[in-house]
Amino acid sequence: MQSSFDIKEVQRSLPIFTVKLPDDGILKGLIEEHRVNYPGTIESNVVAWHSDWHTHKVNPKFEYFVNLVESACTFISHSHFGVGEDVVMKCENMWVVQYIKGNYAHEHDHFPSILSCAYFVDVEEDSSPLIIEGMEIKPENGMLVIFPSLLRHKVDPTHGPRTVISMNFRAD
Repeated sequence: MQSSFDIKEVQRSLPIFTVKLPDDGILKGLIEEHRVNYPGTIESNVVAWHSDWHTHKVNPKFEYFVNLVESACTFISHSHFGVGEDVVMKCENMWVVQYIKGNYAHEHDHFPSILSCAYFVDVEEDSSPLIIEGMEIKPENGMLVIFPSLLRHKVDPTHGPRTVISMNFRAD
């Protein structure tokens, strides 16, 4: 049956949203504490230290930040994508990645989630950009990047350390 499908492609531009959030002075310490308590890493398409896919459930101290980003994603879904006001975006997965020199992420996407994000907690000037469908986004401390989950993205081998919180969202 799969071979009987005709495939048609459409050209449509999709938005990538960025915003700088103020440093709350909490996340860096919370991540370091979490890594001490949960030092293991998850194997994935990311070649770097990687926390559990459900870090927000393992460690409820991240809940305040997840709630903030859920609100941002809900706002975007209503104001930009025209989703009904009764729909809210909920975090399915949340994990932390800490890259050191030479670490990278293979190209991938987060389908079937609807929206995904990367929040740059602590990045150095020479850390590699986030590359989404060929568009380079230079990371900055406090930058939140929200994008449709089906967009392919990667991180080339980095020259400088970077700590990132990533999340995937579904509609509820």
